[in-house]
Amino acid sequence: MVAANGGTIVGEEYFPLDYTDYRATVDRIMSSGAEIVFNTTVPPGVASLLAQLHDANFTKRGGQIITTYFDENMLGALPHEHTAGLYSCLDYYQSVAEPFSKRLLARYNERFPDAPQFTGGSACSDYTRHQVLEAAVKEAGSLRQADVVKALDHARIAEGPGGPAQMVPGSTMCA
Repeated sequence: MVAANGGTIVGEEYFPLDYTDYRATVDRIMSSGAEIVFNTTVPPGVASLLAQLHDANFTKRGGQIITTYFDENMLGALPHEHTAGLYSCLDYYQSVAEPFSKRLLARYNERFPDAPQFTGGSACSDYTRHQVLEAAVKEAGSLRQADVVKALDHARIAEGPGGPAQMVPGSTMCA
């Protein structure tokens, strides 16, 4: 997909979840001239990676960072200069002005005023999965595993955080 659109992958690295010293990786990113860092690092390591990319002036030289896990809770926990211009790709953000999402967020905030925020990286995904499972159980009309699995293959909900969701047939993914 990258090459088909004129891009080139100049590196790919993987680290343990608790890894924090990305200096050598950031040096390779900077010397390669990479324009985009597509990051799949999750907390706690993502904070260190973003700080080290910031310190190396990656975004100041025009680089862009895309991360698969970054929500409002993480945004509030890190310095703004480490996250400015960051792109993220979760299935829900509080700024989505979809009516159901707004009502759900208001109910959550009322019930848990001092709790971490309801975000795509926390309770939101669990909420969606539970609602999709509930839809499958209702369709199956039973709790028999085989019946529920059959219904899960095409289960869907009309309303959820970020909008409707449905299972991707033949997978464990919800879209």
